[in-house]
Amino acid sequence: RDRSRTLTPDEVAPLMMRMVQASNVRITREQALEFTSIFDINGDGVISRAEFIDLSKFMTVMGKLQNPPAPPKAAPPSTTQTLPPPTTPSPPPVADPPPRQPSPSPERYLPPSLKGRTVEAKL
Repeated sequence: RDRSRTLTPDEVAPLMMRMVQASNVRITREQALEFTSIFDINGDGVISRAEFIDLSKFMTVMGKLQNPPAPPKAAPPSTTQTLPPPTTPSPPPVADPPPRQPSPSPERYLPPSLKGRTVEAKL
């Protein structure tokens, strides 16, 4: 109002009280004056434009924390029935193969004159 480009604590307190009313938060004049002193960063006893912006941001955040948005409404219950996934029948267990019979000796293919003889091979 006085064109000083700063706000005194007495000017800031009513502004703060109106700002928080929109978020259904109530603060006293004493609390508003205390916040003003906290945000008077350079300690000159008045609130500059930059200090007021920081104070406003703080008040906005506090209002949001005091009154968080309502959680989203749950979806109505589904009218369709959820079926379990289809099951496929398990294949029958595989039987163990029969034990292998030993292979016949290659000696059986030799002529009788060579059967039982040891043949030495040179490589």
